[in-house]
Amino acid sequence: MTTEETLDLIRTTSAEAVLSHFAALPEKERKRHAAAIAKLFKAQQRVGVLWNARAKCEPPIDDIDALRVAMFATSNASTLLRAGHEMLPARLDLTVIMKALKPDCLQSWVDGLIELRPSFVGQVAPLWAAELCARPTSDAYILGYYGHFTGLGEDDPIFASTDVWRFFEVEGGGEFSLASHDKYCREEDRWSHRIAGMAARGQLDRARLLDASLDALERDFGQFRAGWYSRFHDLLEPTITEISARKARYLGLLDSTVPPTVSFALKAVQVLEREEQLDASELIMGLSGPLRARQKATQTLALRLIKSAAARAPELKEAAAIAATDALISEASDVQAKVLDVIDGLGMAAAPCVKAAVADYGDQVAPSLHSRIDSFGVKLSSTKPLSDNALQETAPVVPITPIDQPYEALLAFLSVLENPRDAMAVERAMDGMARHIAPLVTDARALSPLRKRALQLLSAPGDMTIRFLLAEFGYAVSSDAGPDDPFSATAAIERLPYIPEVSLLHVFRARACELANLVADGRRLPMLSAPTRSDGTVAASVLLERLSAYESASAVPGRTDLNLALLRLWADGAAGSASGKLANREISLAIDYALGADNKPGGDVALWASAWAARRPPEEDKRIAALVGHTLPECGRPTSFDVIVRRVERDIYNYCEVAVDTQPPCQNAPVSLIAAQYFPKPNLPFGAGAPCGLSAADVAWAALVRPLSPEAFFRHGFLALDPDQKLTDHFCRAYLGPLKRPGGPVGKVGRSMLAYYLASTDASLNELTVDTVGQLIAESRLDAMTFSEAVAPLLKTETLPIRRWTKAFAIIAEMSPRHATFIRSLVAELIDFAPEAAPRDMGGMLEMLFELHVAADAPLGHSRARACLAAVEGGGKLGRYARKLVALDG
Repeated sequence: MTTEETLDLIRTTSAEAVLSHFAALPEKERKRHAAAIAKLFKAQQRVGVLWNARAKCEPPIDDIDALRVAMFATSNASTLLRAGHEMLPARLDLTVIMKALKPDCLQSWVDGLIELRPSFVGQVAPLWAAELCARPTSDAYILGYYGHFTGLGEDDPIFASTDVWRFFEVEGGGEFSLASHDKYCREEDRWSHRIAGMAARGQLDRARLLDASLDALERDFGQFRAGWYSRFHDLLEPTITEISARKARYLGLLDSTVPPTVSFALKAVQVLEREEQLDASELIMGLSGPLRARQKATQTLALRLIKSAAARAPELKEAAAIAATDALISEASDVQAKVLDVIDGLGMAAAPCVKAAVADYGDQVAPSLHSRIDSFGVKLSSTKPLSDNALQETAPVVPITPIDQPYEALLAFLSVLENPRDAMAVERAMDGMARHIAPLVTDARALSPLRKRALQLLSAPGDMTIRFLLAEFGYAVSSDAGPDDPFSATAAIERLPYIPEVSLLHVFRARACELANLVADGRRLPMLSAPTRSDGTVAASVLLERLSAYESASAVPGRTDLNLALLRLWADGAAGSASGKLANREISLAIDYALGADNKPGGDVALWASAWAARRPPEEDKRIAALVGHTLPECGRPTSFDVIVRRVERDIYNYCEVAVDTQPPCQNAPVSLIAAQYFPKPNLPFGAGAPCGLSAADVAWAALVRPLSPEAFFRHGFLALDPDQKLTDHFCRAYLGPLKRPGGPVGKVGRSMLAYYLASTDASLNELTVDTVGQLIAESRLDAMTFSEAVAPLLKTETLPIRRWTKAFAIIAEMSPRHATFIRSLVAELIDFAPEAAPRDMGGMLEMLFELHVAADAPLGHSRARACLAAVEGGGKLGRYARKLVALDG
């Protein structure tokens, strides 16, 4: 049978008929059709036929399992593995297929498939049950158990003798872990309950399970996954005899790097101490880790155990008191107070060694406890002096030197092609290419590395759209693209990223197309919008020089490039009037208008809209609005922003919803109106961040579109954040970029974005926001009163943990006296609530405020805050520190 006849058989007959056909063929005859069958399979993958019942293909295939059978009959293991899970038959039994075909690659395919997708253990397990292949021995095979919510394995003797014990060695990750499995299934389906049930029925050795769970905890698995093993250990309910037999292991786990494991071990140690099963000196030595923990409950329990051990062995009182001082590292003043209580209770306050140990932690003790430490006779060492200039000065604005050599331009572009996160470097490289790449276009050897690398990136663009756009530009200028459409060569490339026309990245693409046209025409001209200063602006005098160069070369400036240059315009004082310097009268008038002249708009709508947006501060100009013909934001009429924060309640959970209303309202605009691209009408509730991109590199470039008018940009930063999301490389960090550059006071939307970011659970974003706020305070660009107006609505929704702000404020307050004063004023402004409706966790913020006032020896001095706190009744941290703060005013 020919290959074409074989393909026709696969398309028109059942899987059973195809199986019978190939089972009768020798191996060599099967392989003869391998390439054609693999090609057919790949074609079906592209149209989605293999997984989508509604998908159609031409010519049609009657039974898609027939194609899978043919693949098993003809392909090697690597080809089958590239096909992934789509090789698994939908109707025909996999065991029947393998019994008939007996492919020599079966073992390799089974092992490889489980490595790629452990969740398919259940589908291929019948193969080794039928002795068609060996049971895998890899870790991925064990992960397969973690991916199943059924009783897989419980009646399998090999499971009980071998596999289940590997559960305590293989950690897993993501969806394939015991912790993840048990979190999302019914109680009776949880592995912990099933394994405990097997132990109760005598199918598994209980003592071995207790030891195996401790073995796993000693391996310091990730915190989420380690929690399964401590919970499983508790589920077995070990007796005091069993706990006592393992006391050395529990003591050893007190030094674990996983906080919940330390807490778990500490509870077992507490049981042993209650039964007096521990040596007192051994216990005191073992509590060092828990005493230094970040969790208050862990530190408090460890202090109680210290007291208990010293009570049983009075000769160890001094050692116990010294050990207790480890807990002075706590950030909580009430824990530090408990340490001093322990030392007092043991009568060791006057012991020289104890006093020395307390003095070692003196600079970390809360100011409110200094008088107690003084009563011990401990002289605290002075803390490091703080300065109002504690933060480094902002880098001054410096001129940017253009690239002046062709090969330097090529190297700079190749560099940003690999890493486009520095938007200023991207702009300088694009300018270098515009100035110098034209002579190299005819040198195939010079541009070969660029063309090759650009083509690779176009085929696998990743998540940075701007990187794809750079690759598209690089490929266009290094290939034979036509001048009318320099990007036409990329049209045939599969998997092009979607770039909305209503987006700033589309602006980048339009400008790149203009530059590529100039290069294709043999021009060597500067990029009009290339920043001339490190703040991202273009000096007006330099823009005039660049436009003069275009006129001298009889070249038409790119519309996008010119309009973007206007949005970046900086009146440097050296420009004077553009009249008489340029032949193009309309461009001259538009530049003068952008610099403040009252010129009558011409007919180029995009040009005059950009010129109006360049005026600072922009005032309404009805002539521009009439020219645009639509009521669009930033097109003849300044945009106002109304920040909205609301609490949304659902049956299961509540969350904080943020929005920014704009006037004029958001609506789609032509791509030529660049300033309006910040304000598209979102088609999806969470699509508001799309105009700036969804990667850090994309957002960083969007920040340079209007470097001196960032409020619209900050609007997207405010809307883009999910405060409970943790990312390996959080793209929202790029929204803070403009605040690191010199500028004036931060606007309303920028303040709201900063307040929101301080509540982010992502450590890197939170830390960068803290540094940014500290810098803005040092530069007097942030005011405590207006910043409190941004924080208060978010805080009062009670959907975000107040402790996140408390921690951030405490770090900022330590930067300098100016910062401490700012935070005291800020928090005092936030104390505005009905006593019965005090936000949760507000007690922690009041504690911090009290410590700041004690450290500064200053009264509260805020009448509204004092009245609010005076009305607070009851105990707890909120009531205690409310009374302490009121008492400061006498």
